[in-house]
Amino acid sequence: MEIGIENTKRISLRFVIIYCVINFFPHLVSLFWIMTTGEYRSEFRTANLTVKMDYMNVLLIFLFFFFLLILTVVLYYCCLQDKKFIISKKYKFHINRIRYENYLIIIFLSNLFLLFSTGVGKAGGEYSSSLLSSILALLNFDFFFWIYFIKYSRNRNRKFYLICFLFIILELLQGWSSFIITFFFIILCSSSKKWQRRLLFALPFVFLLGGLGYTFVFPFKMLMRFGKYITISYGEGILHLFERLTKFPNACVSIQNQDKIIELYKNLNFSNEEIMSFFYPWIPGFLMPHKSQRLFNNLVMLSVYPDYSKNVSAGMGISYIYMIGKLNIFYILVYLLIYILYFYVIKVITDSLIDWRNPTAKYLSFVSVFQIVMGISFRQFGAFVPVIWTFVILIFMGCIKIRSC
Repeated sequence: MEIGIENTKRISLRFVIIYCVINFFPHLVSLFWIMTTGEYRSEFRTANLTVKMDYMNVLLIFLFFFFLLILTVVLYYCCLQDKKFIISKKYKFHINRIRYENYLIIIFLSNLFLLFSTGVGKAGGEYSSSLLSSILALLNFDFFFWIYFIKYSRNRNRKFYLICFLFIILELLQGWSSFIITFFFIILCSSSKKWQRRLLFALPFVFLLGGLGYTFVFPFKMLMRFGKYITISYGEGILHLFERLTKFPNACVSIQNQDKIIELYKNLNFSNEEIMSFFYPWIPGFLMPHKSQRLFNNLVMLSVYPDYSKNVSAGMGISYIYMIGKLNIFYILVYLLIYILYFYVIKVITDSLIDWRNPTAKYLSFVSVFQIVMGISFRQFGAFVPVIWTFVILIFMGCIKIRSC
């Protein structure tokens, strides 16, 4: 693998500012709520969960988030985005569009068929640890869909619209909604600087419209996941939108209940189970019989609600890396190594497949840097591993061709 510096198209600074504001503002609102009311909200809606730790600790958690946010922005924008990671200067990777499109159509239709016939792929469902789920996880489709969408969004054909339609339908029926935010950011990244400038000053309206949209998305998502149609008010829609953008209350509760969480983990899990969750998404249950154990992330809510479902992982947000350090300091070193490899793989693949003249070519690698700020877990990192062999399989299938320079 070689690293070169080229005159590639840089991500707009306005886009970076908008992205940071959209991530920072919900944290700021959560901090203000906690400091003024003495209560946690976000996902803690069914009980008045009060703040029991010193407010200075709450402020320190917020400042740690802000520090990491600025650090990752500076690291990527100033040091990494001009560097093109390539496997070799002697060869180039080229997408065979017809075969690539056929692969996506077949894989989406196959996932839809299995979803309807067996329930495999449903978010938070009882099939999440099944053999079929593991087989599907071996062929990553969402990352390579985003590669396709970014590469051909300005050169659309009929299959482009069909693939986007199948992807959206599959994500909705599986009970996911985060793809909507990803679409928003990619379209924003590719938009003109004039439009980005206008949006920067209209961000309050973006949050208000996003909250309105979530009043429709949330009931449908709950219906797909759990078979229950739960309506929410406009105010709750804004709250749910903020939950998608921040886990700050969860991070604070993780620190506040850290002793109880560690105790729950030791009582419910085997040793090193959290780090082994890296393998859960792509290794069948009969090879890893402990896959049904509660994840460390899940214990945040379990420390508050003893009957909390084990099929849902709420997340610890920015405190995740601190909490795994409480389990074993060695976990932090492994986590940082996986984080670096995660960015490396994304950067190599995107730099190899997407033309540098595309204004959104660097979006995926830009977002990958922020995963440490969002508190992505070992299991979530593990879900990305199939991208590596899917990339190799696509080469053997002729969807991606190798050409000599």
